[in-house]
Amino acid sequence: MPSFPSFPLKSSSLIGQIEQERWGEAELYLVTKAGILESTICFDGLNLPIHYVLSNFRNAPLSSIQALLRAFPNSIAKKGRNGMLPLHMAMYYNCPPDIVLHLIRMHPRALDAKDKEGKTPKDYGYDDPNNLLSTPIVCYMTQNQYHAIVQKRDDKFCALLPIYNHIVQKQNKLDTQSAQLEKRYEELVPLVMKEFQKADDSVSSFMDNLMSIQDEIDDFVDKMNGRINALEMLMKERDDDLVEWNREEDRKSVEWHAFADETRGEIENLGQVVKECEKVVNGKLTQDLQMSEEEEAKLNIRGKSGYKPKIQMLQSWKKSMPSEDSLTTE
Repeated sequence: MPSFPSFPLKSSSLIGQIEQERWGEAELYLVTKAGILESTICFDGLNLPIHYVLSNFRNAPLSSIQALLRAFPNSIAKKGRNGMLPLHMAMYYNCPPDIVLHLIRMHPRALDAKDKEGKTPKDYGYDDPNNLLSTPIVCYMTQNQYHAIVQKRDDKFCALLPIYNHIVQKQNKLDTQSAQLEKRYEELVPLVMKEFQKADDSVSSFMDNLMSIQDEIDDFVDKMNGRINALEMLMKERDDDLVEWNREEDRKSVEWHAFADETRGEIENLGQVVKECEKVVNGKLTQDLQMSEEEEAKLNIRGKSGYKPKIQMLQSWKKSMPSEDSLTTE
C-alpha cells in the first residue's frame, strides 16, 4: 500500500470544517482543487479524512460521505488505523445503515476484506441483532451477483478512465500555463516596480516643482497685498484730500457768492450814482444848450454867430449820452 504524506490536524481547512461539523461548507470545499488534494492526505499518518469522519462522527450526513468519496474515489479501498477499510470503521462505530449500504455499493469486496486482526466488516457487531450485515439486505447476495456488481463497477471505472486521463492532461496543461504565467509574473514584477519607481520619482519631482511654484505664488501674493495696501492708503489720502477740497470749494463758493452779491450791490449803487450823475450832466447840458441857444438867438438878432459851434458840440454830447429809459433797462 502506498504511503501518503501527513500534516498537522489544525492545518487542514477540510479537517477544521469536519471538526466543527460544518458539513455544507466541507461539501463545497471538496469540489475545489485544494479540497480534493486534502481528501487524499493522511492527516495523522494513518487515517484519511473518510476514516476520520466514520470513526469520530457516526451521525455525519450521507452527502458528506459521498462528497469525500467523489473527491478521492480510491479512498474506499484505502486502509487506515489497524488496517481497517472505511466499511470496517462504519461497522465498528455503528454508523447509520444508509452509509453502510453506500460503502458496500461502492466497494463490495470490502465485505470479505480483513483488517490486522483478521476480522471482516461482518465480524464487528455480528451478534448485534441490528447488525446490517447479518440481515437479508446483504446476505441474500449470491456469489454471481457479487461478481456482477464487481464487473459493473470495473466497467464503469474503465469507461471513466479516459475521461479521468483527459482531465489529468488538461490539469497538467493548466499547471504548465500557470507555471509560465508565474514565470512571466516574476519577470514583469521588477519591470513594474521599476516603472512605479520612475513614476514615484516623477511625482516627487512634480511635487517639488509644485511647491516651488506655490512659494513663488505666495511671494507674488505678498507683493500684491503690499501694493494693494499702499494703493488703499493712497486712495484714502486721495479721498481725504477730495473731502478737504470739496470743503474748500464749498467755502470758496460761499465766499464767491457773498462777493458776487456784494459786487452786485455795489454795481447797483454805482448804477444809481451813474444815473444821478447822468441826470445832473443831462440837466447841465440841457441848461447850457438852452443858454447857448438863447445867446445864439440874441447874437443872431445882433447879426453875430459866435455860439453856433458850441451849440453843435453840446447837441452832440447830449445825443451820445444814454437816455434814462436805457439806464433803467440796464
